[in-house]
Amino acid sequence: MPHRPASGRLHYLVLTVLLCWVTANINLDRYWTSVLEYDIAGYYAYLPAVFIYDDLRFDFFEPVRDRYQSDRDRGDYRVITETGAVVDKYYAGTAVAQLPFFALGHVVTVLTGRPQDGYSYYYIVALVLSSVAYTLLALYFFECMLRWYGVRSRYRWAVIYAMVFGTNIFVYAAVDPGMSHPYSFACLTGLAWWFLRFCDTGRQRYYLLMAAAFGLAVLIRPINLIVLPGLFALLRSRGQVAIVWQQLLELRWKLLWGVLLVVAICSIQLIIYRLQTGQYWFYAYGEEGFDFLRPAIADFLFSYRKGYFLYTPLALLATLSLAYRYRVHRYQATALLLFLALLVYVFSSWWSWWYGGSFSSRVMLEYSAFVFLPLALLLERVGPQLRRVTVGAVIILTLFAQLQIYQFRHGQLHYADTTRAQYWDSFLRVDRFLQK
Repeated sequence: MPHRPASGRLHYLVLTVLLCWVTANINLDRYWTSVLEYDIAGYYAYLPAVFIYDDLRFDFFEPVRDRYQSDRDRGDYRVITETGAVVDKYYAGTAVAQLPFFALGHVVTVLTGRPQDGYSYYYIVALVLSSVAYTLLALYFFECMLRWYGVRSRYRWAVIYAMVFGTNIFVYAAVDPGMSHPYSFACLTGLAWWFLRFCDTGRQRYYLLMAAAFGLAVLIRPINLIVLPGLFALLRSRGQVAIVWQQLLELRWKLLWGVLLVVAICSIQLIIYRLQTGQYWFYAYGEEGFDFLRPAIADFLFSYRKGYFLYTPLALLATLSLAYRYRVHRYQATALLLFLALLVYVFSSWWSWWYGGSFSSRVMLEYSAFVFLPLALLLERVGPQLRRVTVGAVIILTLFAQLQIYQFRHGQLHYADTTRAQYWDSFLRVDRFLQK
């Protein structure tokens, strides 16, 4: 990789300051005790359970909740099995990713004399900062990918800023930190970048980095297994696919090290289940699952409730950019479109295709590198007239997304059940924005 210019470092500094400033104002003032609730509390619970309470039954849950939250209806992540064992409904990968920040929060808590219970102020500060940090790490990997494709700096950063502020990346980095998506985003984008580096060099170290990123991504959300065909969609031709397969085969027995690394990381969850239930696997989601015969594709993409393209129209523009990419690299455009179609099919087959309280379709966030790569390539390759039109559309759609995020935060758009009437009643109501 060529040396990163000072202007690039300045962009990272700007993004860091902006995201930290926003999340500090929203989450670290008087509302800090509300950060750990619902799904976020479940993702995080493994850390205090293992490192503070030595309690994988999570009996500490009620005392801690009552200490910090006056509203008891903040969700209970515990699931009781038929044998009376207790498990966390959510997988442990997010907590593993948060571990370095948890350790830092614990050290600061000890030094400042606050309660070392896993839930006092500096633990929350560390959790909030972890979402920002992993988002920035994902953006770094994505920028590396764009440099690999030869996208110039101005267009790289135009797309990166648009992604941050024109999609729900902004929401889960700064507004609702602690969800699994920023951590998956970093793992999957890192996996994609190291895959491209492996394509260049065939070196084992990139293969092992790929294995580590893939293992952690699956530990965070097992459905992230679906990323594997998407990696080959990053290549420009079928010929490159054949070359990569040959490079993998040339590793021979060294391939086993990557497999063992993935298994070792994923076995963390199996060990936890073994300690909790006496068996190596337990499906904690009960009757919740996928119905692949009845995917809600139209609702997933366009509904007023959670339509991905309705609330993230920038993603629609990026997807349409594949049409131009098809003229230059037919294999890559076709493969990316098929991969995105696979994502939509699988995610829209989940019983709750709207994925509860969220902004836009949150499960698409971690695959943003695959969604927005065509947009960056479009800006790099097209003529000046179409580029100006595209940049104008990107700016308008980014501002539109920020307006909708504001409306989501302040209840003008319902967090789970927005209706057609509510959507159009709030549509472009900037006057309500200014009244706040």
